[in-house]
Amino acid sequence: MNSVEIEKKYLLRHLPGDLENYPCHEIEQAYLCTDPVVRVRKEDETYYLTYKGKGMLMREEYKLPINR
Repeated sequence: MNSVEIEKKYLLRHLPGDLENYPCHEIEQAYLCTDPVVRVRKEDETYYLTYKGKGMLMREEYKLPINR
């Protein structure tokens, strides 16, 4: 899968009190390389290898499914 990532960050003053009522995903990740960015990620029970192009605010991202 090829997409463009737009990096946005937000500062929260406080967390909602009822977080268990929101949908969520369990994510674990590790970086194999930081220049270029190469990452492996487990999202719930799905695994991905991600390569990110150059850039800070907006950059291309390639996400490939991998097996465990």
